[in-house]
Amino acid sequence: MSPLDFISLDLPEQVLQGIRDAGFVATTPIQEGTLPLALKGKDVAGQSQTGTGKTAAFLIAAFTRCLRHPAPAKSGPTAPRVLIIAPTRELVVQIEADARLLGAHTGLRILAVYGGIDYNKQREELRQSCDVLVGTPGRLIDYLKQHVWSPQRVEVLVIDEADRMFDMGFIADLRFILRKLPKPEKRQSFLFSATLSFRVMELTWEFMNNPTQISVTPLQKTAENAVKSAELEVLKAEVTLDWQGDQPELLALTDTVGDYTLHESPIAVETGADDTNENPAEGAMRVALSCMLLHQAVGTF
Repeated sequence: MSPLDFISLDLPEQVLQGIRDAGFVATTPIQEGTLPLALKGKDVAGQSQTGTGKTAAFLIAAFTRCLRHPAPAKSGPTAPRVLIIAPTRELVVQIEADARLLGAHTGLRILAVYGGIDYNKQREELRQSCDVLVGTPGRLIDYLKQHVWSPQRVEVLVIDEADRMFDMGFIADLRFILRKLPKPEKRQSFLFSATLSFRVMELTWEFMNNPTQISVTPLQKTAENAVKSAELEVLKAEVTLDWQGDQPELLALTDTVGDYTLHESPIAVETGADDTNENPAEGAMRVALSCMLLHQAVGTF
């Protein structure tokens, strides 16, 4: 079956120009599944890995909605029409770059806020208003509490990499922001995640309006996962770590198993340390490694 052509989606010319600038011709599977629904105003919860085109999917849908619906009159603090929340600075930067490329002809002002750069400069840029706001939860909350921006006029919400929001401990911050938005039936919402686990689906039930669930697994990933599953059976047996309380050693372990999904496949960490204050499990959780602790002082569980 041939992939869907962007021309057939009846997109605004300004959006099509951005698509051509990006060199896109036909949709990827996640785009083909998402865009026809999104362009009809439906909410979508998508299971899709990074690199499958999900960012373009939600940006094209958001830009199209903004262009087809007149912007409300501006008053008070900055009130973005599109809010995109992502867990890491690197992801926010990438989404902003994609948005500027795809949205270059839309006339929409795009702004990203995140840690690691001048705090006051970002705040002043945000005060000058924007149509599309991309940010990490912490920085968004900082400026929200200072009344630099308002969530009251958000028309499109995007939660990207929702599973990582949980893994990195941002879920409380995310919920804080979402509760400030217009009700789900008053806006359009998209959520994308590598897995649509029960806890991720709880977010969709609480903060989205009857979303359609779409799952896409790239063919190459399917083959890779088959090999990794076989390798993981060996790896799961035991990973031995000489724990001395040093984070670098723990990070080395994370590098070893980091390509695997470990949330449902605990790794056993064996340590010879007697001091129960030195807890490798706590450090492991900080680097998003699910593990079981085998400690000679506490036994096996």
